Amino acid sequence: MNKLIAVLLLCIFPLAVTAEEKPIIKPLLKGQKAPFNGVLFNDLAVAQSIAEKEYSVEQCRLYSKYIEDREKAKCDLFIKNIQADFDALEKKYNSVVEIKSQEIERLQEIALSKPNSNSHWWFVGGILSGVIITIGVTYANK
Repeated sequence: MNKLIAVLLLCIFPLAVTAEEKPIIKPLLKGQKAPFNGVLFNDLAVAQSIAEKEYSVEQCRLYSKYIEDREKAKCDLFIKNIQADFDALEKKYNSVVEIKSQEIERLQEIALSKPNSNSHWWFVGGILSGVIITIGVTYANK
């Protein structure tokens, strides 16, 4: 953006009028005296001066368009790269979620196919712990 502003200023700056005097245009014929000091341009020199000015303006416009197009291309590339990264991450996320769902289903099937019926062990463990606690309390009170 800074380059674009600098180019525009460089293109416009030569067009700015900085002289204190107003330009005077006075057509002269051959052999006639000039009414003021200055530089006399013939028709070819005037045409060349006008053409150079128009060329400079056109050159500035084209360069500005070139910079604008180049920066737009950079932005488009950046956006496409970000979009590609996003799509890849989204695909990876969906794959991970699918794998997790499959694993959860697999584990649920295993858990439901082999019910963990260990209630008899809990019963035996409860009786044994009660007997041990009773014996321990009895010896502790003696």
